[in-house]
Parts: sequence; C-alpha cells; structure tokens
Amino acid sequence: MRRGFSTMYGRAPDGQGDTSRTGQSGEQGEYVDVTLNRYATLVNQSVVRTTAEKPAFRAIATNADSASLEQASFGQGLLEYYSNTHSVADRDWEMVEIGVICSEGWEIYGWDATAGKNITDFTDEAALNEGDVEVHATTPFRVAYDPDAESIDRLKWAAYKRRYNRFDLAMSVEARGDATSVATAQKLRDMTADDGLRDDFGAGASDMDLDMDMGAGRYTTAAGASADLVWIWELRHLPSPALPNGRLLRFASGDCVVYDGAYPYAADDLHMYRFSPATVVGSIAGHAPSFDLIGLQELKDTVATQAATAANAGGITNLWSRTGDKPSLSQVVGSMNFFQSANKPEKIDGVELSPQIPAFDAMLDENMQSRMGESDVSMGDVPRGMPGNLAALLEAKTVQYASRSQASYAHVLERSRTGILKLLQRFANSERVAVIGGISGDYEHKSWSSKDLRGMDRFIVESVSPISQSYAGRVDSARELLEHGEITAQQYLLMKETGRLEPVFEGKLATEMGIRKERQMLAKGIGLSPVDAAESFRKGLPVFVDDGKQHVRPLIYDKHWLHILEDLSALAAPEARDDVTVTVAVLGVVEERVRLMRLVDPVMLAVLGYPPEIQQAITMSEMSEMPGRMGPSAAPAPGGPDESGDTSAPRAGIQGLPSGAPSISAPKPAKPPRDPITGVQAPSPVEGIE
Repeated sequence: MRRGFSTMYGRAPDGQGDTSRTGQSGEQGEYVDVTLNRYATLVNQSVVRTTAEKPAFRAIATNADSASLEQASFGQGLLEYYSNTHSVADRDWEMVEIGVICSEGWEIYGWDATAGKNITDFTDEAALNEGDVEVHATTPFRVAYDPDAESIDRLKWAAYKRRYNRFDLAMSVEARGDATSVATAQKLRDMTADDGLRDDFGAGASDMDLDMDMGAGRYTTAAGASADLVWIWELRHLPSPALPNGRLLRFASGDCVVYDGAYPYAADDLHMYRFSPATVVGSIAGHAPSFDLIGLQELKDTVATQAATAANAGGITNLWSRTGDKPSLSQVVGSMNFFQSANKPEKIDGVELSPQIPAFDAMLDENMQSRMGESDVSMGDVPRGMPGNLAALLEAKTVQYASRSQASYAHVLERSRTGILKLLQRFANSERVAVIGGISGDYEHKSWSSKDLRGMDRFIVESVSPISQSYAGRVDSARELLEHGEITAQQYLLMKETGRLEPVFEGKLATEMGIRKERQMLAKGIGLSPVDAAESFRKGLPVFVDDGKQHVRPLIYDKHWLHILEDLSALAAPEARDDVTVTVAVLGVVEERVRLMRLVDPVMLAVLGYPPEIQQAITMSEMSEMPGRMGPSAAPAPGGPDESGDTSAPRAGIQGLPSGAPSISAPKPAKPPRDPITGVQAPSPVEGIE
C-alpha cells in the first residue's frame, strides 16, 4: 500500500524518485535519473472506468400505499440534494481512487450535532444546532476492523481515526457540564503540539499515515494551525447479545475519553463502507491489481534512466588541444569535456542506446496494461487499419474485466445512500428546508423532517449509461423520439436549447406513476368508491359516494386503455384470482373505465392519443347503441305509431332535417323468398314485419 501511494504521487516505489525533475547518481554523477509514472495513468484509467457508469438511485417504499410511494419519491429528490450540497460524489471518487491504489478505500458517514442551522436563541442559552449528515473518505491506514468477520458487510465493530481541532473539541465536551467532561476538555487544551499529533498507538508526525498525506513536514512544526490538531479514534460497535446497546467510543488517548455511550445509529449499520477492486480468497481482506504494477514501474524507471544517460553521453561535446597550448576561456565555454594530449586522439564513437531497451520498455507497457485489463484501444491508441468490429470487441472485453470492480462500487453506493436515509430518519427531527428537484428538473424549497421519510425502506442502484447523461446522447435520443412521433418539433427544439429531456416527459412520467399506483391499490383489494343505489337508479348512471377511505377514482379523460391493461395484470397470478376482494376490485374498475371510455368525445379521443383501432371500436359501439339510428336497437315496437301517428310502417327519425319537414318512412325490408321445395314463406328477420 505504501509503495503504491508513493508511486502514484511521483516519488517512485522506494520514495526516492521525483517525476517533477531529473536527478544525478553514480560516483561522478554520470547517471541521469528519470522517474516516470505509467502507474498513475493506469490507476486513473481504472478509477474512471469504475465510476464512469453514472448510478441511478431508486427509492424503495416500505409499503405500496400512496403515502409511502410519495415519501419514496421525495426521498429520491432529497438524496440528490445531499449529493450536491455535501459533495458525496467527490467522496465516492476519493474512495474508489484509494481503493485502486491501496486495495481498500473507506467512506465513513455520521451525524454531526454541531452542523446545520442554529435552532435556539443562543443569547439566552447554549447554542443548539439542528445537526446534519457528515461524510468523508479515508485510507486503510486509518481504519481498523475485525479481520475474522464472515464478510465486510457483517462487521460487528470497526474503528477509524481522524484529526480534530482540540480547542473546538474541548468546547463541545465542556458543554455537557459534568466534572468528568470539564476535566477532559482541560486535557485537550493542555496538549502540546507533539501530543496533539500523536496517539497512544504510535501515530506520530513521522508515521506512514502522515507520509501518505504528501506533507509530513506540515505536521512537525510546533507553530501555526497544525499545533491545534489532535488525533481522535472512534470505535463503533453494533448491538449484540454480549453488548445489547452497542457502543460508541471516542478517545484521544487512554486517559482522555471524549465520549463513551450506547450506539446511537441504526442497529444494523456501522455507516462505514469499504470499496475493494477485489478480495483475497478465503478472507475479507481487499486486493488491488495495481500492486502488480509497482515492480514493473521500477523497471520502467531503470530503462528510462539508461536511455537518458545514453542520450546525455552521446550529446556531449569533446574538445582537444595539444599539450602546452593555453586556450582562452571563450574557446571552451559551452564545452562539456576538455582534454589535452601530445598527439590528437583517434575518433571514439559515443555511447549508443541498445535496440533491446526500447523493445523491453514496450513489453513493460504491454504487461502493465494487460494486468489492469486495458488495451491500446481502451487507452485511446487505436492501431491504424484496425477493423471497427475488432476495436469494439477489445473495448467490450475491457468493460467485462472491470465488471467486478463496478459491481463492488455499485454495492457500496447502495449501502451508503441507504445509510444516509437511516441517519435522516433517526436524527432529522427538527423542521428543515431542502432544495428538491421535481420530475421536470425544476427546483423548489421544501420543508421536511424525519416523519416525511418514514415510508421509505432503502435505495437500490441502477446503472445508467454515461452516454445518455451527455448532451450529445440526449440530443440523439430526442431525435429518435421525434422520428417516431413521440415528441413534437417544438419539444425537440426546446431540448436542444436547454439540454434537458425531463420537461418533455413530465406528463408521461406522472401518468405512468399514477397507473402504477392504481395497480398496487387494486392488488390490495382497493377498488371503486361505494355507489348510492337510489341516486344511481334515478340518474341512470353510477353515483359514487365518499366514505373517507382510499379508493380508485377513474376520470372520464384518463387514458383508459393504458389503465385497463395495467389493472388486469393485477389478476395475472392465480392466487390473486382466488382473492374475491381483489377480483371484484379489478373487474369493477375495468368495467367503469370501459363505460367512461364510451362517453369520451371523439375529438378528445384524438387529443388524448387513443390508438386508431380503439377509437374505431368506440365509434362502432356508439353507433350500435345510439337511439335514432337505423338498426334493430332503433326499431319501434310492432304496430306502434311513429311520430306522425302512422302505423303503416316502422319509422326512424332522421337527424339534420329542418323544423316542420315531413316525416320520412324507412323503407320496408324485402320479404325472404319461399322455400323452393315446400313453398313455405320464411319468417321475416325483423320482428313485426310481414
């Protein structure tokens, strides 16, 4: 881990190199020392590949009721707010980078009671803040955990150390008011610069932890702000049979305990999350393929030094003069070597670079790329003439190689975001305000507290292609939607101007969400509202009454065909059909939607986007049932008078004639022919017509 850290930041594996300059070595300074950093290039590529798939978080509701679903939707917007305001994505990047270098990168969450807005009148009493989530990434040098645990997700305890300002910490401890806290606060204030930078476990200013911070010199001075820093260890222990209340312990040394009490967080979460590119088989220890690059990087530095030394020696100017000559200073300025002899020496060829050295350097590059699962194509160096399908295959293989690391990353994100949810549900009791984004991407200030998140259970992660998140990718998607008639030309132009697709689909997303919620209600047996039988009989249509309970309430201008398909899927499972309550609820809602669909104006059918075949079916159904139209359903009773009193023939009202126009009789249907064998007249197909 230490060698990897040193190499990453240009100091070579042994810590003696420097990529920012060349050096000299050898008995007479004849070697030109060069330190390269191919290692950092491959590490950065691995980090980018792991984090390139922008995760999409989906909130899971505790129940299927609409209140829980709404809280889950709000929680998803709140997660975006915390990601932006707390730079959580930056901490994710740091965690992955540390993990690729050191085999383990840690992200630690907690609740900072001193953060957030002040909620008291601190002129009359001690200041009290609303508190907020805190998050930071750290190296494995600062974390301790049980190496015998079954898995990293089932740790019962873990500890980490972090630097704090001892005077701020002393004020927080002293505010408790008891004698022990006052004494502890005084111990913190009395710490010297050396004490403040050292703990009982030997973590001093010159330890490897500070070396890894690339600035050990900053912490060795007794003056300045660094003298105020003190190491604090924090031990987190989950509740267990041996420790029913768990434990949270913070201490600067064995005799300076800052806090000791029951575990305050969720009983199943340490809120300490580890990313590892791989693990050691048979243990929970992490492993990183980058470890295998460090030795190869040393060889590359050796090759570079040889090449630089040869080039330097080959470029030296040699001057000769006869012994006894006294050349002036101007004659030798700029000369690297000057020698004298009685006779002019013979020509000697300069130092030449062996052709094996460049070949060996290329072999090192190839091996380093191969170990990290990269290729020339994935590194952006596509060989000339390579077929496109072969380049795509190589890139796909590289993505497959990184799948294990990406899966680990997604798992950490899922657990850490759920951890934020648990912290807010437990501690965010005071009313607070967050800037929440809606479906369309518009933002608003919304008041909230922990009660608004009780209907949420957890977050799950769905990977989203980074192409879809780019402007070019969104324009391409919008163009495809325009070609298929899913959006209008105005919406396409709006998307190109704003770069956002969300406003285009706000209505569709809201409709889809409503349909999904309706299906979930039906699956629980929640159907239509009760019907007022007497009023319904009088009006000839269902009249629903409000009983104060939750019900499905179809509206005439719903997109009924979409609702019906989704509603019927609630009866797809055989066990759902065995439940009479669910079956009655589903069929009742479907029948009501069919009734409402027949009442929709033809113009609104087109506006709502009804498919042509459904519009045609509705029109045919209306024609067969509408009074005043010719057909069996419109025929008067046999022998009954028409509007003029004429009983000679059945009448059919003809719409569209002016007032006072004479009645027009419908033509009599033709008599069916007699049976050619028996001569019997067949009866008329229209009842009452001879």
